[in-house]
Amino acid sequence: MKKPPSPSDSEKAKQNSTPVRKGEAVKFWFRGDRFLQIDNQWFFTIREGRDVGPFLSRKNADHGLTLFIECLQKQFATVDYAISVAKEGDWSMGYYQ
Repeated sequence: MKKPPSPSDSEKAKQNSTPVRKGEAVKFWFRGDRFLQIDNQWFFTIREGRDVGPFLSRKNADHGLTLFIECLQKQFATVDYAISVAKEGDWSMGYYQ
């Protein structure tokens, strides 16, 4: 019985890398904590190198990040619009639809 060919280096890289956006090259992302606290205010960071906030708690920042991601995935919105949704809360997503 013949062994299947071993994966090429590029195939191995794809298997071990983090998924990227459509049209981007395969990348190896450094995964760190997306949340930071400055003077009792919470923020989350996005790929575009921006900090989004402030939020009153980490829980609120986490919820804002969830809204940000959902807005981008479901509504094909701009980053700036998704940031405004994240900071304003659930009502703004319903309002936009």
